[in-house]
Amino acid sequence: MMELIQSRNANRSEALAIMRAQGATFRRRLAAVPGYRMARFAWLAVLVGVLAAYFLASKMHWIPRVPIWISIPAWFAVAFGLCRIWSRYHCRVCAEVYLGCVKGDRRLTLDADGLVIRGSGITSSIPWPSIWDIVTSKDWLVIHLSPIDCLSLPATAFEGQDVDAFAAELMRRWQAHRPPAGVFA
Repeated sequence: MMELIQSRNANRSEALAIMRAQGATFRRRLAAVPGYRMARFAWLAVLVGVLAAYFLASKMHWIPRVPIWISIPAWFAVAFGLCRIWSRYHCRVCAEVYLGCVKGDRRLTLDADGLVIRGSGITSSIPWPSIWDIVTSKDWLVIHLSPIDCLSLPATAFEGQDVDAFAAELMRRWQAHRPPAGVFA
């Protein structure tokens, strides 16, 4: 039986990195969904429609006329600024959520039936067939429970333990219990 004990809470930068890594994974998987790019095109068409309505309103003198060489950069600057403000706010709020989720009292155990996670008085058992994917890197171990839900483990939060050996054993056991391709459990 292999076990990892999280020795400390994740810090702010680790929580933010977890959020960004999970967001990037989600966007990659979302891009593979048929029709996703069409939805992005629809949003672009809406933006073009808003800009066209603005120019039409200025041509009809419903709003004061502004030269095009001023209005287009102004619209771009406003849109870019609003997106940047929202992005920073969203990242900060998500990092706070992840900071509260990656606590230092977790204990991960590999047993015959799956992965067992104990912490904060709660015990969760994840059977091998319920694990959707496992992604490892030198800094992270990410266990995907579905295409958008995952358990992220920063390797630095498991000080003095062999996270690579745990990840290798986790991957080996998961592969051994994984249903064949094309068969859904």
